[in-house]
Amino acid sequence: LWCRLSFDMGQLWDVFSQRSKAALLSIEGSEETAELIPAPSRITSLLEHRHRIRELRLPRVTWPDLKIFFDGLINPLHYLSVLSIICTSGSGQLPDLPDGFISHMLPNLEELTLAGVEFPTNSSSSRLRYFRYSDLSERPSTLTVQGIMDTLRQMPSLDQFSLVLKKPAPKQRATDRHNKVSLLYLKELYLS
Repeated sequence: LWCRLSFDMGQLWDVFSQRSKAALLSIEGSEETAELIPAPSRITSLLEHRHRIRELRLPRVTWPDLKIFFDGLINPLHYLSVLSIICTSGSGQLPDLPDGFISHMLPNLEELTLAGVEFPTNSSSSRLRYFRYSDLSERPSTLTVQGIMDTLRQMPSLDQFSLVLKKPAPKQRATDRHNKVSLLYLKELYLS
C-alpha cells in the first residue's frame, strides 16, 4: 500500500514515502492532471528515493524537470525495472537522453517507454524485454535505420518493440546488407 506513490497525491506523498520505509517504490504521474508534473520539489524527492525505485512513470514531464532528475543521478538505479518518460519539451527539437543513460544508469531495466525525447541511439540494456518509442513531433525524424539497428543489437532479450514516428525521416539507402540484428525472443513488432 505505502509503496505506490503518485505525483498528484499532495501531502500524502510525504506520508507514503516515509511509511514505505526501505521497500521498493512504484512512482507514477497522472495524465489527467491539467498542469505538467512532476513539480521540481517532487523531482528532489525522487532523487532522495532513487536507490529504491522499482517503477517510474513520468507521463507529462517537462525537459527542465527531467534534466534536473538526470543531473541528480550519481549511481546506477539497480532496482529500476520499468521506466516510462513522456517529455513535453515545448520546442521543435527533441532533447537527448544523457550519453549511456540506459546502459550505465539502468542496468536491470526490463520495460522502457520513451516519447518526446530523441531515440536512444546505441544505448540500451541487454535485459530489456519491452521497448516502445514514439516521436510525435511535427518535424521530420532524424532517426536513421542504422541508429535503430545499432540500438536493437544491444537488446537481445527484446520480445516487444514499438516504433511510432509521426513524420519519418526521408527515405534512406541501406549502407550494409549484412548488417543484421538477431532478436530471438521478439513476439510483437509494431512500426508506424
